Amino acid sequence: MGGVIVHTRDGGKRWETQNNGFTDRFFRVHFVDERHGWITGETGTILHSNDGGRSWTPQESGTEEWVLSVHFTSPQEGWAVGGKGLLLHTVDGGKRWERRQKLTEASLEGIFFLTPKIGWVVGETGLIFRTDDGGKRWDFQLSDTPASLTDVVFTSERKGWVVGSGGTLLQTEDGGKTWIPFRLPTKGTLTRILFRPPNRGWVVGEEGTLLMTEDAGKSWTPIDTGTKVPLWDLSMQGQEGWMVGDLGTILYTKDGGKSWAERDSGVTQRLNSIYFTSPARGWAVGKGGLILQYGGPATPPMQQAPAQAPSRTSDRTSEPSIPSKRPH
Repeated sequence: MGGVIVHTRDGGKRWETQNNGFTDRFFRVHFVDERHGWITGETGTILHSNDGGRSWTPQESGTEEWVLSVHFTSPQEGWAVGGKGLLLHTVDGGKRWERRQKLTEASLEGIFFLTPKIGWVVGETGLIFRTDDGGKRWDFQLSDTPASLTDVVFTSERKGWVVGSGGTLLQTEDGGKTWIPFRLPTKGTLTRILFRPPNRGWVVGEEGTLLMTEDAGKSWTPIDTGTKVPLWDLSMQGQEGWMVGDLGTILYTKDGGKSWAERDSGVTQRLNSIYFTSPARGWAVGKGGLILQYGGPATPPMQQAPAQAPSRTSDRTSEPSIPSKRPH
């Protein structure tokens, strides 16, 4: 059976589904503005929307590798990374994706551009690369960790953070020339990091982990999320925020992340990524071609998404050749 798109018009309390024909596992959803978005997944899958997520069209990536992350700096220029050192670039909104020089044979799991010229890529075995010329050249940066690095974010050309396995949180104040480890009360994999100016940041990870900073990363406070399932992504809009995880988990905050309540997603598949373009408009993606849409147009209810039986444990499994971040 094909995948589904799920719409809600009542704050996520009730979900309606429609068949979309996709069956791939989706790993990341990213919007550059309210109209232009991309979803990446296994076997080279890249989907594009130019109508605010109402419809999604496959793009030819030229690869069968898993595309684990995507980042656009404009509706035209973007980058994607994935398995076996995959690094893709487009300057026409994804009509044509060009494979760039291979930096490594290891999986690249996270990518972030501060400007169209300045960006970073992170991956397995502590890999960090930086470009300051729009990707013509990538320079290796020493992380001094063997951890698998899953995500990267910068708030200025000098100040940035990286997260990864084993509770890894690295911070730099010189653009990545040196990375300093931050001691945290967790050894689980940290999967995503997000900052909102001027000083607020969040990190999510395994066992329901959420860490929050309100002093620009000088200190991190554990927040009770009320769950022990792995959390894979979060998105914030002002004081409102959403997190997603295993077993169809969606958590919602209205106080900037200090307290969270569960929302009924209507599905039990793992949700890998979530992105909001406004407090009233967002998307989450996951297993089995699943796309959840918040604030979308009303649609007739159809057959519900194929569901896995709920359990008390995660559906996370291990595949040696694939990053531990998102095997499902």
